[in-house]
Formats: sequence, structure tokens, C-alpha cells
Amino acid sequence: MLWLRPSLTKGLTAPDKPFVANPAKDPIAQMREVYNPDMYVLMFENGDLADRLMAHDVARVFRSNMRKGVITAAQYAKLPPQARHMTFIKALEQPEPKTLPGKLILTPDELAFYAESFGRTGFTPGINWYRNLSRNWRAGLNVDQTIKVPSLMIGAEDDVVLSPAMMDEMDAYIADLEKHVIAGCGHWSQQEKPDEVTALMVDWLKRRVPA
Repeated sequence: MLWLRPSLTKGLTAPDKPFVANPAKDPIAQMREVYNPDMYVLMFENGDLADRLMAHDVARVFRSNMRKGVITAAQYAKLPPQARHMTFIKALEQPEPKTLPGKLILTPDELAFYAESFGRTGFTPGINWYRNLSRNWRAGLNVDQTIKVPSLMIGAEDDVVLSPAMMDEMDAYIADLEKHVIAGCGHWSQQEKPDEVTALMVDWLKRRVPA
């Protein structure tokens, strides 16, 4: 249901028809009510065009997506509705821009590794996780969703998809939860801020899972 959170859907429907997510309704069906068909998750649901676009130039996928300093959460929230439909994959139909926003996170060696690996496997195995969302939703309807072990959640201030605001709802499902938000960090927090992420994890492990 994460793509149906108010932080993402606000303003995407007509003012007289504000969208309110319904946890008892198929999330993909609800996403079709809110987003245009080129929204990346919905593209994954509609045939294999996304698979083919991503496999056509594997290195470009990582060059264009694994970047930092592209946009802050505050800037994203001010974009017009038509610019907040997350049509990341559809953009691959157009020639690659000479310059890209922000800065590439990956080193040349890392980029080459990802390109070679996904050049062999393609992206379909990963995309299939998204294609299973409705089935997972149905399977979990009558399952206890609470987590009964100590847990650590690390969010990123400028992650516009997994926004820190979503962490507020986790307390209802996790009794023993510690939460942190890394400042000035986007979606790829492990790659963008590895030292900060590692420090938080090690500190939590030392306190909660002593040797």
C-alpha cells in the first residue's frame, strides 16, 4: 500500500474527488485510480515493455537512477501533479540526456559490475516482485502483521518514495521499534550514506544484541 500513502497521492486526483486508500481493496486496482499508466509499478503490471526498455541499455538504467542530490522531499512536494506520477521507466523510450540531475553514486567499477550482472539476468526477476503485489496483498489479509522482535528502521530525509512520514505508522505493528532518519539523503541510503547507515546498525546491534 506504500504508493497509496497521502504523501504520494495528494493532489493527483480531482479536487472534488480526493483519494483515500482502502486497505481492503487490491492496491494495484487503487493505483490505477490515482496514477497514469506510465507510473513505473503499473508499467511493470502491463506486459513486458518495462523489461525490454530496461534491458536495452542496462548501464543507462543505473546511471539515471542511482543518483544523489537530485531533488529534496520539499522540492518534490511542490512539483505539479503531472510531474509526480513516477514515470521513471517510460523515460527510457527517449534518448539519454547529455546531462543528468544530481550526481552518480556508483563508481565506474560498481557501475560496470551492475551492468554486467543485469546484462546477464535481465530485470524481469526483480520486476516480478512487483507483479506479485496483488497476490501478496490477498495472502496477507488474514495474517497477523505485527512484528514481535526488536527492530531498527532507518529512513532517509529526501526519499520521496519511502518517505520518513511512513515510519509513523510502523509503531502500530512493531512494539519494540527504534527509528532514525538520515539527513540530506535520498532513496539509495546504503550507497549514498554508507558510513551513517553502518554506524546506526552497529550501534543498535551492540545495544540490542550484545555478544
